Amino acid sequence: MTIQLSHAAFLSITLSSIEAYKKECYGLLLGYRTDNSWIVEYALPYQTAERGHKTVTPHSVRDRRVRTCLPQLCAYEPLGTFHSHPDWGNCRALAKPSREDVQSLAPGEIEIIVAVNDARARTKISSARFRQIDRGRKISGTVCDFALTLAAFYKPPMLEIGAAPRVRCIPLRCPSAIGFDPDINWK
Repeated sequence: MTIQLSHAAFLSITLSSIEAYKKECYGLLLGYRTDNSWIVEYALPYQTAERGHKTVTPHSVRDRRVRTCLPQLCAYEPLGTFHSHPDWGNCRALAKPSREDVQSLAPGEIEIIVAVNDARARTKISSARFRQIDRGRKISGTVCDFALTLAAFYKPPMLEIGAAPRVRCIPLRCPSAIGFDPDINWK
């Protein structure tokens, strides 16, 4: 299984993470599933989420409101959520779920986590580049003063009663982020 990010979803996730930097951001992932992947078309940042340096909490009433309205606005389904892990103090941010992240991830859903750290060297706006890392499971790159790493996680549905499903990192792809422009006609 893989997760395919559209250019629009990638922009929303990365820019939300940068905009809220030093505090976490949070949002909903919209798209559809195929036999072997999740296609994330849109990422909707939650403006009213309660943000902290190491936590972010959506307002349950407002989250329910958004999820209730979605079927009347589009044919995409909620696939999961995204949030950021900004660096704080001397601790570099990691693109991996915390204990709380694992507990809050619903079985059958995906979670994209963005680690946001201060970049060691400033990157020119025109030269921002991302690349696949960790055997193609993560996307990493630098934009201006920010070093970003995106990773996707999945919690399978419970198969046995009493058995806790394990969260696993699954490959994350975004062709437009690593330099492939889907709008180019190669003929």
